[in-house]
Amino acid sequence: MPFIPSEVTLSMAGTGAATGLLGSIVLLRLYKLRKWGWVKSSFSLQGKTFVITGANTGLGYETTKALVRRQATVVMACRNLTKANEAIQKIHTELGSGAVPGTLIPMELDLASFRSIRNFAHELKRTVPELYCLVNNAGLAVRTPEFTHENYEVHFGVNHLGQFLLVDLLKKQLLEQRTRVVIVSSRMHEIEAEIDFEHLGRWVEYGSRLNRLYNNSKLMNFYYARELYKRGFNVHVLCPGLCHTDFFRHYEPQWYHYLVFSPIVWLMLRSGEQGAQNIIYAATESVTTPERNPVTGYFISNVKIRRSKFHFDEETSVRLWDESVRAIAQSEAKTNQAQALPSIRDAQRSYTRYALTHYLHVDGFPNTCGSVVAAVLVVNVIIFLYAVRGYEDAKEDDNRKPAAESDGRVNESKNNMSASLLYLLVPVGVGASLYVIRKLREWKWGWVRSTAPLRGKVFIITGANTGLGFETAYALAARQATVIMACRSMERAGEAIRRIRTQTQEGELVPIELDLASFASIRDFSEAIKSRYPSFDCLINNAGLAIQTPTFTKENYEVHFGVNHLGHFLLVDLLKDNIRANAARIVIVSSKMHERAKIDFDNLGKWVERARGERTNSLYNNSKLMNFYHARELYKQGYNVHVLCPGLCHTDFFRSYNPKWYHYVLFSPIVLLFLRSARQGAQNIIHCATDNVNTEEKNPVTGYFVTNVEQTKSKMKFDEETSERLWRESVKALNV
Repeated sequence: MPFIPSEVTLSMAGTGAATGLLGSIVLLRLYKLRKWGWVKSSFSLQGKTFVITGANTGLGYETTKALVRRQATVVMACRNLTKANEAIQKIHTELGSGAVPGTLIPMELDLASFRSIRNFAHELKRTVPELYCLVNNAGLAVRTPEFTHENYEVHFGVNHLGQFLLVDLLKKQLLEQRTRVVIVSSRMHEIEAEIDFEHLGRWVEYGSRLNRLYNNSKLMNFYYARELYKRGFNVHVLCPGLCHTDFFRHYEPQWYHYLVFSPIVWLMLRSGEQGAQNIIYAATESVTTPERNPVTGYFISNVKIRRSKFHFDEETSVRLWDESVRAIAQSEAKTNQAQALPSIRDAQRSYTRYALTHYLHVDGFPNTCGSVVAAVLVVNVIIFLYAVRGYEDAKEDDNRKPAAESDGRVNESKNNMSASLLYLLVPVGVGASLYVIRKLREWKWGWVRSTAPLRGKVFIITGANTGLGFETAYALAARQATVIMACRSMERAGEAIRRIRTQTQEGELVPIELDLASFASIRDFSEAIKSRYPSFDCLINNAGLAIQTPTFTKENYEVHFGVNHLGHFLLVDLLKDNIRANAARIVIVSSKMHERAKIDFDNLGKWVERARGERTNSLYNNSKLMNFYHARELYKQGYNVHVLCPGLCHTDFFRSYNPKWYHYVLFSPIVLLFLRSARQGAQNIIHCATDNVNTEEKNPVTGYFVTNVEQTKSKMKFDEETSERLWRESVKALNV
């Protein structure tokens, strides 16, 4: 007899099915909550300052509330200060009647306006000297065309370009303080996203159910994070997940959307507080590793680090960076063109500033210093003109007959006195202005302030008996280091040691013979180092020369190539095992003259006469460019190498030149303004030899070198083909 369910049975079955379904949904929701993760740590963040863009709503608001609960100082960067203050009041209400543990600082920031971004960055640098973390949270997704003040569509302009400019304006502080940069991306970068360079910054209707412009901007966030990480920034990228916030306030769902999607929303949509856990995790915990970071495709999701499914490529990454820089520059140019034509006074001011920065080379100083120099020069011109006028007036007074009236004698005395004072002011004013300019130049050149002892450390300096090498040896010995003075003449090395000992008794000075114009001498020197000082800390390739007449090494190479480049190339090659074993630092003394050079492979190692009208020593310039290429190849091979320009220094480096008497007359003012002492020039060598200089962003491979005790980008366009070819040709020349 077939089973016929009764009404009671059907009712029980229906109830059971409904209960089972509801229970399954609840269990699934609980599973999702557990999977999404939660930040468990609650250690105090007192004394740490966080900047959060878009902090008045959604994820930014929840992140702000969580951090301030842990005693952090939070700068709430918001487009609307009224809404920011309302958010602060809401946080006070939600955290209870007592005082909020941390500090909340509202600041205006509209990421759709470059001017607002610049104003915010300026104010932030002025008021927040120590920044622990910058959270790039603000973003939007819209359905109808909207544009920034610079006329970029908002997904590109706000979600990517606004953040790009903000980090760029703060980059010095972010790098120096190792500030954490958190970039809120999305898993949508994996779905129908691409960098559409053809329409970058334009509104495009892609005909997709998804907001492709938003997806593309989130992919840009990831590419941007990768480039920042490669440049040495402490950057973290994350996906907060699909969250129930007002992020989609620009969308207008129909009634049936609520009916269809309510179960999905309940199951899949996180609260703002849950989504903020990924931001809090990235902002407060140690997350990235050398194996798992934005460059290797890792990002944070569900409060843990995971691998993106997107295939990133370097060409797109670099191109997006370049296009972003270009977009900002073009907007700046348009803004400048839109401004009114400058007045004559503005033109004079611009010309004065141009003259100061391009001819006197006082760029890089605060405006006050430039103003001081400008004022001194202008005042001296005025004094000179008035002095000339006073002198002519005084001559006329002397030619006049004395007047009988006493008033006339008084006036004559006053005129003579005024003229005399003006005559006195001219040389005093000129002298004072030259003194000020010289001091500003010395300030710009920089000085190594550290005096930390170097006891137990061994430094090898080629050409240590004179000039920059001598001053470097003295400075390192004064800090208790052991200095190997690699010199061609032991007699001169002994004399240099005696001079150093008159100034300091610290450190150990060891002379060892080295002639960089002889491969045999270089090999003997390297064997001596390996046997006596196998564990040295730094090799300073300082020795070099510049001559006017044909001179050759023992191996018959012209000396600029043979000594300045090839000799040091061989020395590093012979000591490479010791250098690698000890992670020793290599310091290569190049010159800014490398920017005027070109590697002439057809005449490599041959003496080539200077071309007619050529005012500089091209062979010397070329050897300095070879130094830079050598440093780049060494850095790529894993060596801890630093390259520098000491500046134009007053040493016996140009001893082979024979200046005429009129050279001294003509160039004395230039010497006063531009020629450093040997001790000043040596500061760049000491800086490279003792301080941490290179970064992933600034190193020989990326074209950076040290001058004025800071990293500077070379104007030379290096190419890999030349770099590798010079290495091969050098090896061939050595027969190693």
